[in-house]
Amino acid sequence: MQYLKIILCTLLLTGAFVTTVMAGEMSGHKMFGCFDLEWEMTPSKEINIQFTINDEILTQFTLGPNEPLRQFYLSSETNTAEGRMRIRYKPAKGKAYLKMDSFRYRCYSPSERSFAGILAEFDLPAEQTPVAP
Repeated sequence: MQYLKIILCTLLLTGAFVTTVMAGEMSGHKMFGCFDLEWEMTPSKEINIQFTINDEILTQFTLGPNEPLRQFYLSSETNTAEGRMRIRYKPAKGKAYLKMDSFRYRCYSPSERSFAGILAEFDLPAEQTPVAP
């Protein structure tokens, strides 16, 4: 019984740590078969997105308050993908969410895979208020 309590406490602490670390990240990446997706939040609250295959850039774009949604199509010799991404800002919570609305991709084969969901959660930078002289 004591071992069960220790394991349960360890799992709870690990989960809390991972959640805290993930919420504070300003960049990240995720693999979708042969497609590597990388993102980074800038100080101006924009997200720079880049898709690559084997270090070859297929596309890169920026999501931000003025352009929060982007549809894209990726293609290389034997791979194709299409999808739609967005950034959602929740200023009241101090958060932004990078979401893949839809992503269908095929790598080196006729079988297609898909993904939809939240890729990352960001802490929004605190608003800078000017100091009165």
